Amino acid sequence: KIAHLLRKMRYEVKINGDKIDVEIPPYRLDILHPVDLIEDVAIAYGFNKIVPELPNISTIGHELDIYKVVRKIRDIMVGLGFQEVLNYIMSNKDLLFIKMNKNIEEIVEVMNPKSAQYTVLRNSIIPGLLNFLSKNKHVEYPQKIFEIGEIVYVDSRTETKTVNHISLGFAITNFSLSLEDGLAVVYALFKNLGIEKFKLISLKDDPSFIKGRVGKIIVNEREAGIIGEVNPIVLENFELENPTIACEIDIEKIGKLFRSFYL
Repeated sequence: KIAHLLRKMRYEVKINGDKIDVEIPPYRLDILHPVDLIEDVAIAYGFNKIVPELPNISTIGHELDIYKVVRKIRDIMVGLGFQEVLNYIMSNKDLLFIKMNKNIEEIVEVMNPKSAQYTVLRNSIIPGLLNFLSKNKHVEYPQKIFEIGEIVYVDSRTETKTVNHISLGFAITNFSLSLEDGLAVVYALFKNLGIEKFKLISLKDDPSFIKGRVGKIIVNEREAGIIGEVNPIVLENFELENPTIACEIDIEKIGKLFRSFYL
């Protein structure tokens, strides 16, 4: 029956056991995916003949727990006076590594990119925030922005060889600023989430931040993020003129540890 319908749509069809081999005419440039063939089968059969039926399996949809946390964090950050921004998940090595004063690391790259601006998938939210600040230097200070979005890591243990995490990143820039200003935001965020036990462990060296003014955020003895005063070299690379605090927190790590604040 399916082979007959495909022939009606002018395809060359051969039945090979329980499979159907279909040759697509050269003029059908709109056929990009097997689902396009299924659509043509439905057209040949007649949409009006297809009777809608409810599945026998009863399902109840619900919002994933992690997105309940995301909504809560978004509300808290707005309440703390931050403005949300949205950047593309696609980026480039110059933004993620060179401008951040880092050595180039293994990262998920895009095959046959259409633009030199979008050649990889980001592994951090902070570079995009600094790039946003660099394009908005004319805006009144202090500037406080945040973003919640996906970052992608290489992971050979998974089927896709990659793993996606949802992260929160925020940045503050002002004429006068110190690490304590950023820590106050982290404290207020965690307090509102019901997270009481967290600490900051100093990082000896992270080239993106000022030495001695950067640390790892530890929650329940697990590393959950990083916060620090941005290195003047990085500020110069982004043409930023004022001190800047940047922070990134892995929301999924926090969510797994603190189920109690899912709403």
